[in-house]
Amino acid sequence: MLMFYLMLMHNLLLKLSHQGNTNMDELLKMSNPEITRLETMQRIKEKRLTQIEAARLLDLSVRQIKRLYRAHKTQGAAGLVSHGGVNPATIA
Repeated sequence: MLMFYLMLMHNLLLKLSHQGNTNMDELLKMSNPEITRLETMQRIKEKRLTQIEAARLLDLSVRQIKRLYRAHKTQGAAGLVSHGGVNPATIA
């Protein structure tokens, strides 16, 4: 069931809130790993998962989880989307 959900979300454009954006609505295309990270960050926020458990689950360091969680708190889902090594100053 989860895999079906992930595949469905991967093939759709997600309409998500973006904090700090005057438009408040932004369409994001997220990969399966990014969707998994988003779900994990939401579970951390809801206190259903610790950062240590999330690190094990995503096979990342606790430091990386802290960085992702901070990005999720400040930028919403957009903070978890990879820009493929693009310079952030050039992202419009």
